[in-house]
Amino acid sequence: MRWSCLILIYMIALPACRKDPAPEPGPSGGGAATPCVPLPSEPPFGWNYWLSAPFVWAPRWNPNDPNEFIILEYRTAFLSKLWKYNLSTHEVEYLIEGQFLASAEWGASGWILLNFGWPANIFKIKANGDSLTQLTFDAQNFGGEWNYWGDTIVYYHADNSTRIMLADGSFIQELPNGGGYAESISSWRHPAYLVNPSSGLYIFNPYEGVPVPLISEPSIGNYYRASFVNDLDRIVWTWNPGLHTTSIATHETVLIEETCSSNAYSSVDCHPLNNKLLLARVKQTPNDPVQNVLKNGSSVVIMNLDGSDKQIISIPFPE
Repeated sequence: MRWSCLILIYMIALPACRKDPAPEPGPSGGGAATPCVPLPSEPPFGWNYWLSAPFVWAPRWNPNDPNEFIILEYRTAFLSKLWKYNLSTHEVEYLIEGQFLASAEWGASGWILLNFGWPANIFKIKANGDSLTQLTFDAQNFGGEWNYWGDTIVYYHADNSTRIMLADGSFIQELPNGGGYAESISSWRHPAYLVNPSSGLYIFNPYEGVPVPLISEPSIGNYYRASFVNDLDRIVWTWNPGLHTTSIATHETVLIEETCSSNAYSSVDCHPLNNKLLLARVKQTPNDPVQNVLKNGSSVVIMNLDGSDKQIISIPFPE
């Protein structure tokens, strides 16, 4: 089952589907531990999820301005709103709303990719909310991620292929059998590589689809999102047990912050100009042992690449 097909699973259920794995074997490195109590085992019939409003997901930087980012506010299973937020002015600007199937992605060209509605196609929109443009028309297309320069797009099609197109929607290439791209969690913000943190950490040449494993340990937990650091060697990535960086050249992995299944970062985006990290954090609390209610709260966090100067950003969403 694809992440984009059940976006609610992407936001909530995956962090809760199992207990945290044992610390070994796992990535090693330094970093200060944060006290965190893992979730208990999932009930036989699953959790009943309750979301604390506002519930936010998939914040992404404006790659040309470290004072701006976009963020999705979940309203219902069929409606999320996309907002733009300015850290300096605290201005919140509404852009568009719909049934988002994957994260929105802001490219270096200034355009924002959108994947919403059925039968599942990919669109782009200007950063001021104008010029909504449909790019795919054959349906069952998911995700959408800009390349390093913001002029080419990779996405996933439901026939289990990775496809590449130009910014105007012109088709370039298709790679069957997955091809390396995973919607909402992969990043292509590197001149040579796409990173995929699904069941390990892999880099690909997206035109060839051959994986190069950096961490190949699929049994150790749920991986959520990876983003390239601007030195173009390190990758910052998050999963249940923590937030890490891994070097492409040496495969050295360093812990930035320890987390656990009840309180983990569900996404991370590293700004290409100053390496500030923009994260969504989901805190899950069993709330009703009879009804198996799992309360879910979310927050937006900004920090330096080494974990210092951490700030929780409160966004004044309009009604």
